[in-house]
Amino acid sequence: MTRWNRPFALVVAVAALVLAACTSGGGGNTQTPAATGSTGPQRGGVLKLADGNDVVTLDNSQAVSTIDYSLTAGALYEGLYHVDTSGNIVAALADGLPTISADNLTYTIKIRPGAMFAGPNFTPRAVTAQDAAYGMERALDPNTKPAPSWGGGYLYPIQGASAFASGKATSVSGIKVLDPSTLQITLTQPTSTFIYDLTIATSWPAPEEAVKAAGDKFGDSPVGAGPFYVAEWNKGQSLVLKKNPGYVDPQFPYLDEIDVALNVDSNTQVLQLQNGTIDAPAEPFFLPEAAIQQLSQDPSITMAPTTGPTVYYWALNNEGILKNATLRKAIAMAINRDVTKQFGTEARPWNQIYASVTHQSDANIQAIAYDPTQAKALLQQAGYNGQPIRVIYDATDPFASAMSTSLQQDLKAIGVKVEIKGLQQAAYFGDNGYNNPKNYDMLPTYWREDYPDGQDFISTNFVCAQVPAPGLNVARYCNKQVDSLLSKSDLLPFGPQRDQILQKIQQIIVSDAAGVGTMQVDWPAISTQRVGALVTIPTYAPFDWKSCWVKSS
Repeated sequence: MTRWNRPFALVVAVAALVLAACTSGGGGNTQTPAATGSTGPQRGGVLKLADGNDVVTLDNSQAVSTIDYSLTAGALYEGLYHVDTSGNIVAALADGLPTISADNLTYTIKIRPGAMFAGPNFTPRAVTAQDAAYGMERALDPNTKPAPSWGGGYLYPIQGASAFASGKATSVSGIKVLDPSTLQITLTQPTSTFIYDLTIATSWPAPEEAVKAAGDKFGDSPVGAGPFYVAEWNKGQSLVLKKNPGYVDPQFPYLDEIDVALNVDSNTQVLQLQNGTIDAPAEPFFLPEAAIQQLSQDPSITMAPTTGPTVYYWALNNEGILKNATLRKAIAMAINRDVTKQFGTEARPWNQIYASVTHQSDANIQAIAYDPTQAKALLQQAGYNGQPIRVIYDATDPFASAMSTSLQQDLKAIGVKVEIKGLQQAAYFGDNGYNNPKNYDMLPTYWREDYPDGQDFISTNFVCAQVPAPGLNVARYCNKQVDSLLSKSDLLPFGPQRDQILQKIQQIIVSDAAGVGTMQVDWPAISTQRVGALVTIPTYAPFDWKSCWVKSS
């Protein structure tokens, strides 16, 4: 994945942002920690969650589904840096701001003392610079088991990273451990947003001895430096996380324990919320609109606004029948965004790839408009002769399910046959799902930003380097102009010129009907009144679990 970023002209600005954030404490929470009491966060207690899905893996290098990534990034692991509730970068395992060399290529990062790894059947030990280096190398290693990490591309700005990831080198030349508490990273060119790349949990530290002992089963017995560790896991049923007493910031977490009931259907989750059996759904964005409406009328339930909307779009596979650009445009013209009406205020029609919170969101984008009559004419031009369009979708996701059902009706109206297949989340995110482009012609997918910038939406989902499976470019779309413009934008400081280039990239993708924006979802955090706070962050891992707390009885 090409992620050459912005010049050092912006490093100073980013550094100032990080420095300001770091002053609030290494744990990175923007709230002021408060003593136990009714007016602020209280310590102790158990937060009881339920989820409609199962946990596939708790290996941070492998976690892809929302529940897996939410638990790995938000609870079980910790990085050198992470994103706070406002989208700012804050230091975590790092002891503050990196020192940047005069040529703006070398980052020297000190590891904060006192951080401890914790996990099942693991004797706690301190986190070192070697662990940080190992986490990065593991994310890049093509031989990582059970599969190469999807997040390795975020580290490509590092000197030698791409060569190592492609198997052309046996080590990453730009990663060096100077001493047990000092890590040195050298980039190929000045990259001001590199620190953002370090907030992606797939490269966060893990103890090498635990990984090697577990082999490809490390995801079953994870060991990380996060605020919690796995105390008990009954596969398919429940998960118990307990407080890591050796977490890098001793004032967190507030909770003693998080209990997660798994594979709980939405109707049962609603009942359990109303009778107090659980405190909150772990994935409220997967509750159907009827359930949300029902809960919104219950005075015992709290609904709070969250950060980081989710953009849903259709990815049209460029490697099969939809390699035909005219056919793609015909299908795009047949997509009716009125499907959002069934979700009330939670979803709205959206014709972009970028979310509304990005600087590059473009109200003037020239999207392919809904026009079934013109779609029929384009079908004839494309030479369509009745082949079925194969659609797979995550059946546990109400938005993806609704999009798929609606698409079948939309395409039938213009004379296109559709075969839709709903998969459980684990299967959908696996090799029999969207990891294999031979399994589908198009699919509904979504993106919740790792940080609110258009680059994050494009650099993973629409660049040539991410086309080969298991890359996240599920449209299998490769456009050299997009790659070139993205590289150009990465060499510019934040501002109008860069924004215009990223908007042009989005316009190309939308005009090519590689990605067809359909809806933006602004989901609420839902809880009982026993919960003091469910703290959300604008990243793919939506909850900052260490900062959540419950009220004492």
